[in-house]
Amino acid sequence: MVAGLVIGAAFSGSASAAPLTKVTWQVSSLLAQEVRSLSALVTTNSPGVKTWSEKGSCLLIPKNKPSKLMMGSKGSCVLTLKIAKTKLYSARTSTKTISLVSATPTTLTSSTTTTVPAATTTSSTVPAATTTSSTVPAATTTSSTVPAATTTSSTVPAATTTVPENLRGAIYSVGQTGPGGGKIFYIDMTRNAGSQYFEAACTGWSDGACGGSDASDPSVAWGCHGADISGANGEALGTGRQNTNDIVTGCATTGIPAQLADALVLGGRSDWYLASKDEHIQMEILGTTLGLGDGFYWTSTEESGGRAPNWAFARYGSGTYGQQKTNAFSVRPIRSF
Repeated sequence: MVAGLVIGAAFSGSASAAPLTKVTWQVSSLLAQEVRSLSALVTTNSPGVKTWSEKGSCLLIPKNKPSKLMMGSKGSCVLTLKIAKTKLYSARTSTKTISLVSATPTTLTSSTTTTVPAATTTSSTVPAATTTSSTVPAATTTSSTVPAATTTSSTVPAATTTVPENLRGAIYSVGQTGPGGGKIFYIDMTRNAGSQYFEAACTGWSDGACGGSDASDPSVAWGCHGADISGANGEALGTGRQNTNDIVTGCATTGIPAQLADALVLGGRSDWYLASKDEHIQMEILGTTLGLGDGFYWTSTEESGGRAPNWAFARYGSGTYGQQKTNAFSVRPIRSF
């Protein structure tokens, strides 16, 4: 839905005042799990540095220097944009509440009317007989008319849907049980095949079956403390698989999170891996549905920078934090397809 709301800073009328900074919000509602670029959500005439923050059922992606917003599954999202002052434009803060809408299709109706034309009326008359020695009365005139056919009008509605591009053609929905027995927690049909659906393993996965007495996720250390695992620093969606491959190849320690995920066979699927940093952020949105606990969960993203190679990212609540690899945290594998 498009909103034409324009918010501007009050102009004092002073010759020294900075020009008016205008903010126009382009969106007032989004579907659950819908992803939009921030540049598509709002427009402004100021080139000032923009700082974003969110509250409610939504998530800025990535957390640092976000470029996209993903709508959550419950409630509304309160999005705040702060624009820094520049030489020509004043500073401005603008807040927008974005509501959650269901994926109910919008229907447009076009009418098609078909009419069967009336049949042609036919009249035939028998002329009077010729008179001879006796008078023969004129033959009876016969007129027959075929009545007009009944006019039939039929209207066929033409339906169109408002499903966003990233969900078009999807055969699963977020929260639905996936082919591996877990739950689908993220969908983006604009991604390459093999990375459009993300499925988290079910509760009780550690024995290769869902449910049972092993309802708690296993808790182990990340592994290879003091070793730099080359290539295992991917943070984005779709990088967890490569991170996991690099860890399994580059770390000989057994029983570590990446190895547990890589060795898992669940629901007839053997392509499970340890989620990257951003993949775990998406999992947290459905944390209760997935049965995630309240503690830390390891990601496959090794932290780069001054604290590597002894640190890796772990998820807690809605955030991810660098943690010592020697800490024992929970593990929940995922797969993408």
